[in-house]
Amino acid sequence: MAPGMVATKMTKVITEDPKKLEATLRSIPVWPLGTVDDMADATLFLTFEKARYICGQTVSIDGGLTL
Repeated sequence: MAPGMVATKMTKVITEDPKKLEATLRSIPVWPLGTVDDMADATLFLTFEKARYICGQTVSIDGGLTL
């Protein structure tokens, strides 16, 4: 997994500063910031039988930042 910007205690320094938050959001095509639930959902998906043939991949969960 390769998570992008996620709203957590660690990123408060960015999310609590309006200028930093605006600059960050401009670089992410899918708004708002990712959540811990977004990371969990992707992880859970990979545990399902439908994902059984996915292997050796880095899954970017970053709202399109790396596009």
